[in-house]
Amino acid sequence: MQLRYHPFRLIAALLLTLSCALMSAQVIKGTVYDATGAVVTGARVMLMNQDYVKLAETKSRDHGEFSFADAKQGLHFVQVKMPMFLLCQQHVVVEPDKTARLHMVLTVARGEDEYDIVSDIQPTTDSRSAQVAEVRAGGRVQGFKRVSGTPPAYPGAAAKRGSSGTVALFGTVKADGTLAGLVPLSSADPDLLRASMDAVGAWRYEPMKLDGISVETNTTIIFNFRYK
Repeated sequence: MQLRYHPFRLIAALLLTLSCALMSAQVIKGTVYDATGAVVTGARVMLMNQDYVKLAETKSRDHGEFSFADAKQGLHFVQVKMPMFLLCQQHVVVEPDKTARLHMVLTVARGEDEYDIVSDIQPTTDSRSAQVAEVRAGGRVQGFKRVSGTPPAYPGAAAKRGSSGTVALFGTVKADGTLAGLVPLSSADPDLLRASMDAVGAWRYEPMKLDGISVETNTTIIFNFRYK
């Protein structure tokens, strides 16, 4: 018996197969913000492999969003460049059939002023010997972990409404381990945001240490509220 295939059924099957292939692709999505929590458009976003070879490039769109489709599995780096801001870089691990989401926060480039202060008095000793100073070797970074405080509980009101989603917060861990300058980057629900802000307000960290000295560092905190 000869089987006959309807052309429209063949087209539908082909489209279904194509849509499944697109759904299963590894995707990197993200949003670019500045340190106030506002979205940044027109930023240059680059996808790099672990050897820092550029794989793709795009720009952040109207809502600060960007994406890279069909990313290969494994470790990658995403870099964001914008005039007057420091280079922002974040690593991302691409897993099979998953969408990796990033919150990239740009900080303003540091300023620098230089002034010549001239003395009318001539030195009484050899200026070369007077300028000899100890040179310290550096570059050792240690620490940075939460030492107290817990993630927020799921707010009952939000749970009853069926509200879920991601809350992303940006702040600075100060040298004394306290969290300051907390800014919400995104929130799916006001109750979820309120619970998140209240929880992290009590957090304490072991601060980042540079060459044994505690220093401030920026951090992004993400809570994914979901149902079982």
